[in-house]
Amino acid sequence: SHNYIPYIMDIPIIPQQGSYLLLDDVDVDDKTGNDNGQLDFMEFASLNVTLENIGLDTGKSVMGTLSTLDQYVTIVDNSGYWGNIAGNSMSTSDSAFSIQVADEVPDGHMVEFEIDITDLSDGQWIESFELQLGAPIINIMEVLIDDAAGNDNGRLDPGETVTIKVKNNNLGHCAAADTWGTLQSTSPYLIFHNDQDSLGSLGMLGYKWAEFVVEVEAGAPDGLFYADFSYELTSVPFSEIIDFSKKIGIIVEDWETNGFTSFNWSHGGMHYWETNMVYPFEGDYHAQSGNANDGQSSQLLLSTEVMFSDTIHFFAKTSSEVNDKLKFYLDGSLKGEWSGIGNGWILAKFPVSAGVHTFKWAYEKDGVLSSGDDCAWLDFIEFPPLMTLTAFAGYDAMICEDDTYQCDGQAWNYETLEWSTSGTGVFDDTGILDPVYTPSSDDLNNGYVTLTLEATDVNLETATDNMYLNFRTEPPQAEMPAGPDFVNLYYNTTSDYTTAPVEFADYYEWSVDPGEAGNIDGMGTIATMNWNQSFLGTATITVRAMNSCGEGEYSEGYAVTVDNYTSVEEFSDENELSIFPNPNIGEFTIELSGEDYGQVEVRIYDISGTLVYHQTGIEGDQGFSGKINMTSYPQGMYFVKVTHRHGTLVKKILLNK
Repeated sequence: SHNYIPYIMDIPIIPQQGSYLLLDDVDVDDKTGNDNGQLDFMEFASLNVTLENIGLDTGKSVMGTLSTLDQYVTIVDNSGYWGNIAGNSMSTSDSAFSIQVADEVPDGHMVEFEIDITDLSDGQWIESFELQLGAPIINIMEVLIDDAAGNDNGRLDPGETVTIKVKNNNLGHCAAADTWGTLQSTSPYLIFHNDQDSLGSLGMLGYKWAEFVVEVEAGAPDGLFYADFSYELTSVPFSEIIDFSKKIGIIVEDWETNGFTSFNWSHGGMHYWETNMVYPFEGDYHAQSGNANDGQSSQLLLSTEVMFSDTIHFFAKTSSEVNDKLKFYLDGSLKGEWSGIGNGWILAKFPVSAGVHTFKWAYEKDGVLSSGDDCAWLDFIEFPPLMTLTAFAGYDAMICEDDTYQCDGQAWNYETLEWSTSGTGVFDDTGILDPVYTPSSDDLNNGYVTLTLEATDVNLETATDNMYLNFRTEPPQAEMPAGPDFVNLYYNTTSDYTTAPVEFADYYEWSVDPGEAGNIDGMGTIATMNWNQSFLGTATITVRAMNSCGEGEYSEGYAVTVDNYTSVEEFSDENELSIFPNPNIGEFTIELSGEDYGQVEVRIYDISGTLVYHQTGIEGDQGFSGKINMTSYPQGMYFVKVTHRHGTLVKKILLNK
């Protein structure tokens, strides 16, 4: 045969008698989460599952078992029950299965599930379906500096208070709740009025700005140093980080003095450059080349020393015939040239290394013809850091009380140096950049001192800078950890524990006793306990704060009960402990039949092992019966643990609202 396309498919063969069950629909019930009808990160959800019996006979006692191999979901309850389903009809089991989604999942990830369906006729049907996982993708868009209250040039300038704004959005398919922006900088010339900003919920449409008010010290060197920033956008457990740099101030020639007096300019060629007010790039003035004739040039030169490798920027414009050109030379080497009419202002930039350099701009004419205004213009030249008298005492530091401090000052273009202190400690040499400072007892009692470096040049001009030297001891005792105090290893093999931040702590050391309970990982205020699945009993978790000065005392121990069970029958007699109704909407009765139980204690835990209900002092000599209200708690799986003088009973309940 020719010109045909084969089509191959499976055709279900329905028997003339008996039941035949198919999956019709799966509905996600995530009312305990964001209630958007899809599986999202960190959510506990139930699946409402509809089955269709397309057979002729009733499917009796229909049951289903849910399974998946996907790493991003955990099936909490894998058994569903539909009862009897008549032929040619459908039946829906609400909360047939329950699922816990992992904390960090890729947005849009598809999870494949399989349901093994059976009935009393020994029929078996395997049905599969997919559900998509949702998660936020938090994104940092742009950074800008709002200095409208200053000179409004969009820069960090000495003496200004600015607002650094960071634009953020969410590219994922789930809102990012409790989103925060955090901005940090190591620059000694910046004072942060706030370093965190709450963005609330970052939705899937639009964007939000994080804003940080930052003050630039008035004494910051102009145009010499960059401030390095690190911005982190977080919505636990997701985060995004960008690093960026902004120069503090600029060294600029914009000819707003209406002359060439701001720098040590020199002129070359037959005709000098001049300033005028005809359409400058910015401000009121710019520089214009001299009225050179054919074969002549008009040159503008500056010889100076550059402190650090950086870039020179300037704006150029020409009105000339194509062979009459504005040329830029660095140390006699041609770097760029421009000519023509109507091109407007053009931004040019070239790298410059540290050292002595000569910058030259020359309007050079050929031997014939002229066109346009027959000249070139320059405006807003931003220089790399030029050599100037500068002092930097170093970054603020912290040392232990028994230590001395090695200063790390820097200075440029100076003749002499002098260190001084606000305290009563001593320098081993006040006239060098890196003396050793020994704190006095008064310094230590005060908690800090200010160290000042003063540099003086040949003209007896001075530059000064300060740093703060703080003193600390070993950290105090850490607070007792918090976290799940009951763990069922069948559902959870790891648990997270936290402690409050401790003053002066650099890191934390966690410990678990006995050691065979597992191992605990973490060096911060949060640690993850990896439980040994063969361990049963009570484990005690402690933590202590550490720094370079020493170690704090271990906290009080936090006791955790560890069990491992899959069903009620393993740990209790159903005739002894009853919970009804189960499932329920949050109101249920606990009934303990029998006698001589003594004092009874009831604890209820969620699926993660967190204690959510606790009642003690219950008189149990004649058994007991009590009603419990948990309607304010989210739906999901919980464990009821009843302890009496003879032992412990555990049962599983399901809140289904």
